[in-house]
Amino acid sequence: HAAIAIPAEVLSPKDGTVLLRRLPDGSLAAAPYTVVNGEFVLKTATSGEFVVSTASKTFKDIKNDGHKFYIEELAKRHIVNGKADEVYDPKEGVTRGQFSAMIVRAIDLQAGNEQQFSDAKANQFARELQALVEIGVLKGDGNQLKPGATVTRHQAALMMERLFKHLEIDLPEVSDEELNFSDAEKIPEGSKQSIALMQKLGIFTGKDDGRFDPNGQLTRSQMSKVIYKALTYAEMM
Repeated sequence: HAAIAIPAEVLSPKDGTVLLRRLPDGSLAAAPYTVVNGEFVLKTATSGEFVVSTASKTFKDIKNDGHKFYIEELAKRHIVNGKADEVYDPKEGVTRGQFSAMIVRAIDLQAGNEQQFSDAKANQFARELQALVEIGVLKGDGNQLKPGATVTRHQAALMMERLFKHLEIDLPEVSDEELNFSDAEKIPEGSKQSIALMQKLGIFTGKDDGRFDPNGQLTRSQMSKVIYKALTYAEMM
């Protein structure tokens, strides 16, 4: 970890200051960091030029979205992008490829090898998918990775727990007996512990009607809260 000291007046919480990494082509990318005693503390081994930004980002179709804050925070950090100019499409489902790309951007992860799964080699997120496979966050099915499949809510919880373990984050002990959703019996056994953990950490909550809806699609709106809350708990933003 490297620390970059920023004057307190520049780091004022009210100005929405974020730290970004400048790529060789001049574009900006996310930089995983937290703020400790008035300093940006980078959580990456990637060297390069880092810049302070106060630029905000919003989308015309999230004005009434309950997760508007999370979407805007991730967008200005270059972790999520819109679907088109000023359009976020918050109700659309998130594919395994898209979800992988967002996680990889957020923690600045690099793949060590070429994509190993036949159905993902030509995918636009082939490198990001491979990076998550290598750290055990994403699992394949035989020689299939299914990058275009929509991520379900229970799958997202499982992936977040695996990510925490990769990052060696201290986690509280939980039991799947703590699950109090009205449809808890529909949650796959292999995901119950992960969902109980995400619920305890406030990363995942149920629907307004008391269900968790484990097999429902993870929407782009819901995904923004999951990633924001997870990165905050991991002290990477």
